[in-house]
Amino acid sequence: MTNISPDELKELLTNPTEIVVIDVRESWERENNYIQNSVHIPLGELETSLPNLEKEKLIVTYCAHGIRSQTACEILLQHGFKNVKSLQGGFAAYQAL
Repeated sequence: MTNISPDELKELLTNPTEIVVIDVRESWERENNYIQNSVHIPLGELETSLPNLEKEKLIVTYCAHGIRSQTACEILLQHGFKNVKSLQGGFAAYQAL
């Protein structure tokens, strides 16, 4: 599994058709703020949502600080997704840009 820096993600989001950003935080965490165009799939619901995800796109997962997003990447890799990255430092690091 690979991490992606907040700066790298911000650059990739200039062409959002090539990337899927998944917010694995809980609903109450997302209420305050989130990365624009991200898809909300709480970590506990990720496995049941796998059929809705496109395996050929880059998938970046994020949570509050980068721990749950790493778990999400592991789940995706176990289910045949190849191009997955976790946002280093989570939403807190992205928001600090």
